[in-house]
Amino acid sequence: MIHAIGNEWEMAFNRHVSRTDINNALRTVCGAGTVKVVSDPSIPQNEGNHSTWELVFTPMADCARTWEIYRAAQQVCDDLGAYAPRPSGISSAGHHVHISRSALADGITAEQFTDASIAHMQNSRGYLQGSAWFADPMDAIAVKDIAIRYGENNINRFLPRSRRDAYYCKPMSSRTISQLKACTEGISALRACIGQGKYHVINLTDACWNDNKTIEFRQGGCTWSMEKTRQWNRLLLNLVYSTRKDRVEEASQRTITTPSRGSELFRANSRSAPQYDLMRNNNGGATTREIIEAMGGSEGDVRRRVSELRSRFAERNLPEAAIVTHTQQAQGQSYGSGTYHTRYEVLTHYITGDQARMMPENRRGPSTIFARMTDAEYEYWQDRAEALR
Repeated sequence: MIHAIGNEWEMAFNRHVSRTDINNALRTVCGAGTVKVVSDPSIPQNEGNHSTWELVFTPMADCARTWEIYRAAQQVCDDLGAYAPRPSGISSAGHHVHISRSALADGITAEQFTDASIAHMQNSRGYLQGSAWFADPMDAIAVKDIAIRYGENNINRFLPRSRRDAYYCKPMSSRTISQLKACTEGISALRACIGQGKYHVINLTDACWNDNKTIEFRQGGCTWSMEKTRQWNRLLLNLVYSTRKDRVEEASQRTITTPSRGSELFRANSRSAPQYDLMRNNNGGATTREIIEAMGGSEGDVRRRVSELRSRFAERNLPEAAIVTHTQQAQGQSYGSGTYHTRYEVLTHYITGDQARMMPENRRGPSTIFARMTDAEYEYWQDRAEALR
């Protein structure tokens, strides 16, 4: 399982360093299509003697080329004199991380995605998306577990004081975590628990989840260090991977499309084929009366062909539950109205399989933020917490 990552660095430069200067240097050192410079409304432009900018990196994956690009960008920032803006004595700049809501599609390596994403950005100035590159989105129950674990694991110990209770990345309260635990609905309900708008430690807004197709983690401290960026990304990726691999049984559901024409199942000139077409291709199916009027026969003939259809579905490993009988009572008729009002329908699509759920306690992985971390990563974060303490 591999998820894509995208980072945003916020920082300041001396006023004489222009956006064009930064863009040209990044393009020369990092290559076209890798990173762009945008204005950042969260930090006042040209306050005092500086101008503030945000470096937005193209989505990549955790591989050697990615971190070579980030190291080169770090060198550019150092050479141009980047620093953390402090308009009120405390840095208001941050580091935002986007993690794709979907893993990469089977067979796509981190290197392949990174190369293709950069090339796509260079050619079209857009993000690489679609089923050729990404699997289905993670289930809401996985997002819920990620958010709860983020809120309960005292992330603040790894972050500077400026990011522990900031306007642009509001922290999760104990009430928020309780609401998340009680939530049984989808992404919209989780978003409501965390808070509307993007200025929260986790951003699940429509613009993020549906448009960018990511989860955004907004609490990182101001940095243009490749190593700090890599470590923070890997901490968040481990959080995602440990939830998806060790704590949640994700949905095994699949959508089955039933045959579009009866001739795919029966002889074209038989009565079974057109009866199937009436049942599938009319909105809501067809009543017994409508079927008889179309091709003659009796009520018993209609029922016999429905039974034959169920057998044919079973032979083809198609879900028999996709053949629905709407009783005369469901049609607003009484028992005495006769079976002419019974309606038969073949659903065009049918979802089968298991829904996502948390693993049983005896199989569920630990909730700690350190799950799936290497020893080196664990030591890095212990040292980081000690330095900030």
